[in-house]
Amino acid sequence: MSDDQKTALFENTARAMGDAEEFIKFRHIRNCSACDPAYGAGVAAALGIDLATALGSKEQDPMFGNPLVPLPA
Repeated sequence: MSDDQKTALFENTARAMGDAEEFIKFRHIRNCSACDPAYGAGVAAALGIDLATALGSKEQDPMFGNPLVPLPA
């Protein structure tokens, strides 16, 4: 892919994430990074999320038995 195509992919992915909860965005960044570290980094940048924070978030992911903090009513 050209650099312009990569940028479009990262930005489209970020837009598609919309207002998903942060743990979902973190999980997606981890999954993208597992496929290709540059892909994960590009998606994180497009989302405005620190890559290291996203990559280190697995232990807090509800998928691994960690309950979500209840949202205020």
